[in-house]
Amino acid sequence: MMGWDQLGFVDPVSFTAGSLACYHDLVMVVVVMVLTLVGWFTTVVFFSWVMSKGQLELSNKKNETLEVVWTVTPAFLLFGIGFVSLINLYFMNVAGQVSNTFSAVGHQWFWEYVYELDFSKSGEVQSGKNSQGSYLQEKYTEWKEFSDGMGKILPSEVPDPISLVGFLEEKHGIKMKSTMVLLEYLEKMSKGVESFMGSLEGAYRGSKAACGDYTELMALEMVNTVLMESNSLLKEMVSMSSSWEKMISEDLKVFEKTYGNLFNKVMLELDERLFSSMVEGFSRVRYSSLLVEESDLVDSTNSKYGGFRKAEVTIPCFMCRGVKNEVLVSTADVMHSWGVPGLGVKVDAIPGRVNSLYVTPEVCGLFYGFCYELCGSGHSSMPINVVVLDEDSFEEALFNTQKMAIKGLDIPKEG
Repeated sequence: MMGWDQLGFVDPVSFTAGSLACYHDLVMVVVVMVLTLVGWFTTVVFFSWVMSKGQLELSNKKNETLEVVWTVTPAFLLFGIGFVSLINLYFMNVAGQVSNTFSAVGHQWFWEYVYELDFSKSGEVQSGKNSQGSYLQEKYTEWKEFSDGMGKILPSEVPDPISLVGFLEEKHGIKMKSTMVLLEYLEKMSKGVESFMGSLEGAYRGSKAACGDYTELMALEMVNTVLMESNSLLKEMVSMSSSWEKMISEDLKVFEKTYGNLFNKVMLELDERLFSSMVEGFSRVRYSSLLVEESDLVDSTNSKYGGFRKAEVTIPCFMCRGVKNEVLVSTADVMHSWGVPGLGVKVDAIPGRVNSLYVTPEVCGLFYGFCYELCGSGHSSMPINVVVLDEDSFEEALFNTQKMAIKGLDIPKEG
C-alpha cells in the first residue's frame, strides 16, 4: 500500500512484485559492494601521499592473477544478476493455468476493460434459475386466477356505485371522497339535466309553433327559462369544481403512496428476476474507466473506492485473488503502458499488437497504477485502479457492473 512521504517500494502483493523487490535488493547489494571497493581504491590512489607517505610498491611491474580477478569477478557478478533476472522474466511470462482473462485497451485518455465470462457457470445464477422459473410460474398462476375471477362476477353482483366506492376504499386502504362526492353530484345533476332537457324541448316546440307576436313572446319566455336553468347548472358546476379539485388532490396523494409502495415491491422484484435470465445471454462485460475530476471527488456516487487526486477512476479494474489473472494489453490509438507497482506488472500497449501479462494477487484490496508511456496531453489523466477480490465478490462485482451496463445505469460515457 502506498503512503505519504514513502521512499521505498509499495508493499508487494503478488509473487512477481515480491521477486522484483528481492531482485532490487540483490542488485543494490552488488552495487554498494562495487562502489565501496572502487571508492576504497580511488581513495588510496588519490591520497597515497597521506596513507603511504608517497611510497607505493614500485618493484611489482605486473600481476596477472590480480588482473584476472578484477576482470572475471565483475563478469560473474553480471552473470549472477542476469540469471536471477531471467528467472524473474520466465515466471512473469509463463502462462500455466489461467483462471481469469480480461483485456485492457488504451485510449486517449482512458482505459477500457473487457471481460469474457460465463455467468451461467456461477453457482448464484445457476441456483437462481430454478427459483426464477418457479417465480414466473407463480405470477402466471396468480394472473390466471385474477382473469378467471373477473369473468365469474355477474353484472347483477356488482353493487350500486356508492357501495362500490366504499368497498374499494376498505379493500385498498385508500381515500375516494372526491369520487363519492362526484357520484352524489351526478345523481343530483341528472335530475336537473332531465328538467333542463324538458325546458329545452318545450322552447323548441314553442318557437316552432309561434304564429304571431303574442305567441312569439311566449316562446321567448320559454327560451329564457332554458337560459336561466343552464346558467344555474353552470354556476353550480363552477362552485363545485374548486372544492372538488382539493378533494381529488388529497385522494391522489394517498393513492400514489399506496400504489408506489406496491409497485416498487412487485416490479423491482420482477425486474431482478427477469434480469437474472437476461444476463445469462451476456458473457461480455465491457466498460470504460475514466478519471474522476477533482470537483467530483467529494461526490460519493463517483468516488466509490478512494479519493486521491489524479488517481481515482469511475469504475476500477477487477482481479480475482489467489488465482492467475491474464491481462491482454492493447491500444486503439497511440502507445500506452499499463502498470501497477503493487502487483509488480507493467507492459506496453503497442498499436497493432496484443501483449499479455500474468499476475496472481495474494491480498485483497485496492491498488493504484498509471500509464507509463507518454501518450499526449492527457497522459496524466489515465490512472489505473485495480480492485482485488475473492472469487465470490469478484463474480458479484462483474455481475453488478454488467447489470449497470445492460440497464444503462451509472456507466459514464466517454465524450
